[in-house]
Amino acid sequence: MRCSAKLWGLTLGLWKSPRSLNLAQLMFERRYGETDVMRCFLSLLLLILLLGGIRLDAHNSSFLPGDAFFHTVLTDELLDQIMHEQNPVFSYSRPDFLPRSFCGNAGFSRLEFQDMPATVKKHLRSVYDEFRETIPLQIEITDEVVFQEGELGDVEIQTGRQSRREINGFSVFVVNSDFDLQKRRFGLKYNEDWADEVAAFGHDRSHAQLESFIRSPQGIADDWRDSRLVPALTAECPATTKNNMQIAVRVNRKFKFLVVPHSDFQRLFNADDGEFIYEIAETGVTRYTTRRNRWIRQQSTD
Repeated sequence: MRCSAKLWGLTLGLWKSPRSLNLAQLMFERRYGETDVMRCFLSLLLLILLLGGIRLDAHNSSFLPGDAFFHTVLTDELLDQIMHEQNPVFSYSRPDFLPRSFCGNAGFSRLEFQDMPATVKKHLRSVYDEFRETIPLQIEITDEVVFQEGELGDVEIQTGRQSRREINGFSVFVVNSDFDLQKRRFGLKYNEDWADEVAAFGHDRSHAQLESFIRSPQGIADDWRDSRLVPALTAECPATTKNNMQIAVRVNRKFKFLVVPHSDFQRLFNADDGEFIYEIAETGVTRYTTRRNRWIRQQSTD
């Protein structure tokens, strides 16, 4: 059989949802035959993976023990939650511009801040609210659904409720308290052992890929050149195995947060004109602005 243009278009339109792909497959089987459809469907799926920027021989990286920072996203809901927790837990966030992979994950996806000072929580809330004065909150509202087993597979059932999700939170980089933004470059992981660490999570070292937040040639070069000069984030990590990826790494008070108003990390790496960063520590908040592609302390508050 031949796959019609209509089927190609339908499959390409549904590729982001595994359940939608399953539905498309069932629709094709009704029109053609199971054997022919599977052959066609698998061919289409392979094409989708190639066109969609999904790699079949790589991995999705979270925090690796040698990384200089842990990246998360600050939302209004998260701030409300951590206000009532002594040891709040933050989830790792991979930027949307990084390629996706079907070959699993590497790294730790959660960070627990032990005995987080109330002053730090207050400063995080203050900076978030200041950003919101010029960057309006964006909420995604979706119909809530559950899946129940049906005759031809899972069936999507609407509950009648809606879920709300903030989709433009602010990036936060957790770094060591002695990380100097005026001497080091923003957004670099400075991890010379990243390939060995990826392999320790069960991946073939020859397939390991560097997931850099700064993807310019200059960024890659600076990261490689200075990786031995910048210490890794001082965190208590579980054993580096694929079975421990959901166990939180732990940090204490000897850290600070770099909070940024947008996700164009390349501009922040360049220290382009008009950019700014807030540095939050237990001792207070420092605002950095740029001058001639360098970060300058503008003001500090307690």
